[in-house]
Amino acid sequence: MALALVACLMAAGCGGEMKAKTIIIEEEPGPAPSALPSLFEVDTIYPAMQQYAVYSIGWLDVDSVLAVNAGYKDISRFYRVDSPYDTLTELWETDDLLIPENVVISPDGRYAAYVKVGGAGGLSLKLVSLNGGEEKVLEVDQLEAKGAQLSWSSNSRYLCFMMREADNRELMIGVYDTEDGSLNKYALDGDASSFVTSLHIADDGESAVVVKPSASADRTAAVAVQPMRESTLEYGLLADDKFVSEYKHSIDSDGQVEWMHGDQIAFTGADGALYAYNRRNNVVSILLRDIDVFKLSKDRKYIAYMQQNSIYVAKLYGNNVLDKLTVYQGIIATGLDWSPDNELLLLSGVNRLDRKLSESQNYIIKFK
Repeated sequence: MALALVACLMAAGCGGEMKAKTIIIEEEPGPAPSALPSLFEVDTIYPAMQQYAVYSIGWLDVDSVLAVNAGYKDISRFYRVDSPYDTLTELWETDDLLIPENVVISPDGRYAAYVKVGGAGGLSLKLVSLNGGEEKVLEVDQLEAKGAQLSWSSNSRYLCFMMREADNRELMIGVYDTEDGSLNKYALDGDASSFVTSLHIADDGESAVVVKPSASADRTAAVAVQPMRESTLEYGLLADDKFVSEYKHSIDSDGQVEWMHGDQIAFTGADGALYAYNRRNNVVSILLRDIDVFKLSKDRKYIAYMQQNSIYVAKLYGNNVLDKLTVYQGIIATGLDWSPDNELLLLSGVNRLDRKLSESQNYIIKFK
């Protein structure tokens, strides 16, 4: 009887092909947090660059920040901001910067990249060396300056951006390889009126994530009443000169995306939950709920995030968030950035009580 039962079960299991299924896993208690003191303990909070009208870009090294004068001016000046983060040292100035907020620094601190005014197509990409190397200008035809910000792979090899095809104006993803100097283009499905609000590329340059406004039967009317709050995240492969979408999920229009590793991403959904999607097994996990802004450390061991108007830091253990600690309150965060050694956190935002009137503020939190 036992052998007959086994035979029946094996026959039933072979009766059809296996099908991929997306499984959403609710957050589990996971390993119990350590009884030892928290991994994080705040040492000092520096009000950074408060008396200057500058926009913080990111970490130059373990204790210095790169900043640029804010607003649209004829001359843009870039500054190094060192501890205690209340004085600026000018590094260089330029008259070709299009949008200060579009400047991005490579994770290894070697390059600052931005959209440059000038060139055969009217706009170009400029890579400024931050370690004394040679500057590079990429003459990119039909560069799309609206929508998605320039972005780097986490290993600093690839710089990606949006372009438009010369004839039919359809969108394309541009990928520049800093190692071999190649520039590849990948067609993106969609009509000429579509656009991308966020773009991210994996360390191997073979997969990417794009975020688009969700389709609407009357998009013009919807925008006229209020900004669209929901977009669609698409995770796919870059192959044969095309972006091939493999996975979609609703995401807030201001939602963030980060690579956890080569086959896994973290993102904030339209419902405010922080999700992790793993392409290898097609599984979606919920890490946290009611999240606004978040940022993973460069080694992907820690996370900083805003939840209910408070800023937290915590440890990542698989799909679990452990040992969380409140490090700041009373600010609506617009940006978070870990220093390369995880000992400092750059916090940018506006006052919670008068967010519409107050100017952006910067704080640097130092941990013991």
